[in-house]
Amino acid sequence: MQQNIQDVLKTQPDCAEANYTLGQLLLNKDDAAGIACLFKAMTQRIDWVIDRCELIYIFFGKRGQTDEAEKYRDRASQHSQILVKAQQERAGASDRDQLKPHTLKASEVDKLKQQLAPYSQVKEAYLVEKVVTYFPEKCFFVLGIVRKLGLIETEDADQNVAELPAKNLPFSTEVYALILNHRSSGN
Repeated sequence: MQQNIQDVLKTQPDCAEANYTLGQLLLNKDDAAGIACLFKAMTQRIDWVIDRCELIYIFFGKRGQTDEAEKYRDRASQHSQILVKAQQERAGASDRDQLKPHTLKASEVDKLKQQLAPYSQVKEAYLVEKVVTYFPEKCFFVLGIVRKLGLIETEDADQNVAELPAKNLPFSTEVYALILNHRSSGN
């Protein structure tokens, strides 16, 4: 198995899954070279940092290197705090946020248009990217929707329309959808 993973890494050196698997195998064999593999995986997948730090913490703990082990406990703790701040930053969008043009490829924009087309309630949609401080390499999009207003409106109509596209978006990134019009405005 280890040879197969190393073959993958020859052609795809940044493959997070392969680096993680090889790192775990090496650490299980008491080979510290696995740490470098886990670090490479962590740079590709920020959501893996805490779990990978735990593996390294256990590795050093088994060796009796408690000072080294504690460094990884601390790193996991710090990363956890940053994740909380990132979640707070990405919890929504407001007029105080800095926005910029989105960075989606044309093919992704076309897929988004196709996803929105079946929703008769969506009159117009605008996509921008929110400038974020935490993990700026992970885009956070804001999808502004102008919806068609009905003759009779329910209290949750805006929320229902805002939730529609987020369920089936054609790209794997975070999107916050919001309704741009108000009930008092015309059709």
